[in-house]
Amino acid sequence: MKEIGVRKVLGASIGHIIVILNTRFAIILLIALVIGSVASHFLANGLMDSIWKYHVSPGVITFAASAFILVTVTSLTIGFKIYNAARMNPVSTLRTE
Repeated sequence: MKEIGVRKVLGASIGHIIVILNTRFAIILLIALVIGSVASHFLANGLMDSIWKYHVSPGVITFAASAFILVTVTSLTIGFKIYNAARMNPVSTLRTE
């Protein structure tokens, strides 16, 4: 909140603040997405191998759909929170902290 207040006092627009703060979360999200997709592919195949003799492996579409849903929900949530924080009065934010 304090960082957003300082940026607003120095003249940053709401759009610029959203872009700056979303890039941090986007990088972390993409790293987690790659690691999680690879790990879940191996774990899902291992689980299915241990249960069934013949099974259909999860495809790329399954992981792409889950990645799309994850990125969409995360972007909307973080964007909404940052937008609400950027709309607040920076004087009251800096005064309380």
